[in-house]
Amino acid sequence: MTATLRDVALKAGVSIKTVSRVANNQGEISETTRQRVQAAISELGYRPSKVARALVTQRTDTIGLILGNITNPFFPEVARGVLDAAEARDLNVFVCNSDGDLQRELRTLQSLTEHGVDGVITRLSCKL
Repeated sequence: MTATLRDVALKAGVSIKTVSRVANNQGEISETTRQRVQAAISELGYRPSKVARALVTQRTDTIGLILGNITNPFFPEVARGVLDAAEARDLNVFVCNSDGDLQRELRTLQSLTEHGVDGVITRLSCKL
């Protein structure tokens, strides 16, 4: 089971807000408290929830890449460039293949939107 902010707060003897401030390096926290919270984070293996953070920030740090035909030798190079640039910015990428079908591209775009991606890179391969 994954440790929560509450678990860390209980272990460190501080409030959930204090744990959040330490985890996000915000606010003024005494060095003693910061060390105690960081020790609890390490001991419990706490990792911030990207889902919870996305609810607060309204950002998922995820983008979608819709390729027209992934078997076309051009597209793996495009994908590699996007993936490398995204990794450098600590972003995740959903890579999707539309096979050049407009309806599939539109369904994929809808799905990416429903998953809350922050943006989409595509070139519709069919004329509207």
